[in-house]
Amino acid sequence: MKKDKETIGELYELLREEIDEIIADNSNYENVRKKCSESEEKLRNRITREEYRLVEKFLDDFSELTEIQTKESFITGFSIANKYRDESMR
Repeated sequence: MKKDKETIGELYELLREEIDEIIADNSNYENVRKKCSESEEKLRNRITREEYRLVEKFLDDFSELTEIQTKESFITGFSIANKYRDESMR
């Protein structure tokens, strides 16, 4: 099972650029990205540089957490889909 998870994780890494392009083409994604950029600009203009560095550190850490969650979700979804495919072929 661990080897399967590693293999699917490698597949995720290979497909990551393609997945990112698909997500970026989503209009919902674009709207939320714009709202985030606007909020970031407002925040940057209201707090000190030191405070903003702390916010950036938090966002970097949160981004790393989100990346782990995204990869694990891909692995889990892929595994479930394969399980159901295999069961339907029996």
